[in-house]
Amino acid sequence: MLAILLSVCGMIAVTDDKQLLSLVEEYAKTFAALPLEVQENYLASLSLSFVHNT
Repeated sequence: MLAILLSVCGMIAVTDDKQLLSLVEEYAKTFAALPLEVQENYLASLSLSFVHNT
C-alpha cells in the first residue's frame, strides 16, 4: 500500500513546480511518520473511494 502512495508521489514529483514538489515531500514525510496501522487504514479508505468512484 505504501508503495502505491510513493508511486503517486513520484509521478507528481516529476513536475518543475518547486512549491508542489516541496508540498509532496512534506506530505510523504508526514505520512511516513504515522503508525503503520494508520497508514494502512488511510490507504484502504482511498482504495475503496477510488473503486467506488470508478
